[in-house]
Amino acid sequence: MSKNSNVSLVVSNGPTITIVPVPSVVGEQFTQATETLTGAGLAYTTKYITSNQPTGTVLAQDPAGRARVSSTTVIHLTVSGQQTSVSVPSVLGNSPASAGSMLAAANLTVGSQTSMCSSNFGNGLVAAQSPAAGTQEPPKTAVNLVISTGSCVSVPSVIGQSQNSADQDMTALNLVPVFTDDAGCAGGTVGPGQVDSQNPAANSQVSSGSTVNMTVCTQSSSTTTSSSTTTSTTSVFGTSTTSTTRTTPSTSI
Repeated sequence: MSKNSNVSLVVSNGPTITIVPVPSVVGEQFTQATETLTGAGLAYTTKYITSNQPTGTVLAQDPAGRARVSSTTVIHLTVSGQQTSVSVPSVLGNSPASAGSMLAAANLTVGSQTSMCSSNFGNGLVAAQSPAAGTQEPPKTAVNLVISTGSCVSVPSVIGQSQNSADQDMTALNLVPVFTDDAGCAGGTVGPGQVDSQNPAANSQVSSGSTVNMTVCTQSSSTTTSSSTTTSTTSVFGTSTTSTTRTTPSTSI
């Protein structure tokens, strides 16, 4: 090139910058979130904290989802590193197996399982739970379940009724009557042959087919005739004859 020759210059505008939308990954598990960001061509950093969300859950991101940034922007993620508490889900109306799956998904376990009648939930479904839905509990807390045995039956009052009448009342409600004798007769408040106690008590709510135990008064009644002596004297030709009649006590049962 000769002296004083013209030189053409090309001025760079800098690297080509691509603008991309930021995906929203809050609430996702860390693995899924990072795959989403990588797929959008974005890098990320991670900060772990203790929270009440399951371990690995993305709690926050910066920039926020839907923001438009350059493809070189680094997305800062805040992730649950250790879960301190979980929200207990409602498992009412579910089968025990389904309830167990729901509790496991919430990082909880199934505790004791008892049964009771229920007018709100069908036979074999969860009718009650403890702790209640919505409470915050430590991970792996056991949730106790009460399983419905079907609709409740109100126990009738049969005190003072005959055994036969009480038996009919119970069987009509699909309850199982069981009778035992009671010589004490509840202190004399009922008569022989009458029911003087029942368990469960009247108006108790029990499952259909439940046993109702009753005692029946069997106290004996007695009649006693006191002894008496009758003496008569008859004189025949000057001779006296004495006859005696004695009545002994008699007892009827």
